[in-house]
Amino acid sequence: MKVAFFSGPLEYSVCLANALSKHCEVSFYYRIKNAKDRDDSILNALEPAIKKCPINSYRLRDFRNIFSYLKIALRLRNYDIVHIQNGD
Repeated sequence: MKVAFFSGPLEYSVCLANALSKHCEVSFYYRIKNAKDRDDSILNALEPAIKKCPINSYRLRDFRNIFSYLKIALRLRNYDIVHIQNGD
C-alpha cells in the first residue's frame, strides 16, 4: 500500500511516518519553510525507506500555491491513501 503523508508538526509527523513505514510505502511531504523554522535535522530521523518530498510553498491557503498544488494533486493519483496531519 502506498501512503502520501502530509506533515504537520514535524516531531510528531516523523514519528508517525516511521511507524507507518513498517507496514506500507510512505512518501513524506513537508513544507521547506516549516522544516527550517523548526529544526530540520529532525528529518534525518526518518526511516531510510521513506521518500522525502519537500514542498516549496507559501502558507496553505495562499492563492499563489495553485500550480504547486496542481502538480502535487496529479502525483496523488499514484497513492492508495493520502494522510494529512494537521496543516497550518
